[in-house]
Amino acid sequence: MRQPLTRTLTTALIAALVPVLVASGAPAAVANPVPASLAAADDPAGKVTWSMAPADTDGPDGRRTIELDLGPGDSTTEHVAVTNSSGTDMTFAVAANDGYLTANGSYDLRPADHEPTDAGAWIDAATSVDVPSKKTVVVPFTVTVPDGATPGDHSAGITTSVSSQGDQVSVDNRVGVRVDVRVPGEASAAVAIKGLAASYQPSWNPFASGSVAVSATVAATGNVRVDVDGTATTEGPFGALVSPDAALKVGELLPGSSLAARTDTTDVWPLFRVTTTVTVTPKPVLDEATTTDAPPTAEPVTATVVTWAIPWIQILLLLAIVMLIVVVRIDRRARRRRLDAMLARARAEGAAQAGAPTAPAAAATAPDVPAATSDTRAPAPPGVPDEARRSSSVDEMFPDQDPPPESR
Repeated sequence: MRQPLTRTLTTALIAALVPVLVASGAPAAVANPVPASLAAADDPAGKVTWSMAPADTDGPDGRRTIELDLGPGDSTTEHVAVTNSSGTDMTFAVAANDGYLTANGSYDLRPADHEPTDAGAWIDAATSVDVPSKKTVVVPFTVTVPDGATPGDHSAGITTSVSSQGDQVSVDNRVGVRVDVRVPGEASAAVAIKGLAASYQPSWNPFASGSVAVSATVAATGNVRVDVDGTATTEGPFGALVSPDAALKVGELLPGSSLAARTDTTDVWPLFRVTTTVTVTPKPVLDEATTTDAPPTAEPVTATVVTWAIPWIQILLLLAIVMLIVVVRIDRRARRRRLDAMLARARAEGAAQAGAPTAPAAAATAPDVPAATSDTRAPAPPGVPDEARRSSSVDEMFPDQDPPPESR
């Protein structure tokens, strides 16, 4: 026979929780309410609803998280209030474990089958608590910092859970309260940018700018919690056409943790080679309950990445314009040649219809021949002037005519 498969599911954890105050078994109104999934958990099988909140010996004290300032070897006692909102008395399992950040930056605790190695191992509490229906029970626990603990922030949490069995699956529903312990000593609020990448996103409008998608992983390399914000800008060659600053949201980082962030820089023109610069600034998270001096704000960290921004759309448009110009010029030349041929044919046909040879034909059929000349006049006798000879010629040609009358 198959053994039941145990699976632990984390359904809720109080991270930055505004406590739910319970009076006479009913939740009271609170300022800045949080989603119900963060304040309480339901057991679907048994319809069990309960919640947790930081507390003192009398009940919930209004804190969002438990923040402690303890040196190596120091110990203190803290409390959490467990409220059973269901209609039956319940026994809840109590446990503590190390805290971590999920991929989306949410705070969570390691699962129950994970052995704590940091602040989760410093918490000592009862393994279970009995809570009557519609009642609240305060659960004390101690936090003891071991000798040799490293300076800086150590995050953990304490949880209560209830298990439900069904269909060979055991579901562990739990809620918890965050516990942050700061150990005094030399503090560092350093961060590093890893895995910076950028890619150009062109606009389909050739007369509009594009954008650059920027992604980066920011890691906390110091020993205290930091709140990180950043910016990204993109510029062309030689610093031309710098884009407006784009916000790069990272959020809170625990020591040794990292988060991926992304943003888009806009108004980026495709200038073949563009440079994107990312700058992040870490700010130490100040605990309200700690007495250690806040570490100085770390210097901003900058990283750059080069991206190819090829203006493919503009190149295609330019090629289309050049091709259009070439086609228009070829068409114009073809039309001119056709027009010249039509005019030549029209002239030839007109000349043929008029019956006159064309200039080349006339030159071929009528070669230049010098005109022949003859002089029928008899040579003049010697000593006779030419005028006398001409007069005598006339008389001989017209002998019967009277001479012309003398002019008066």
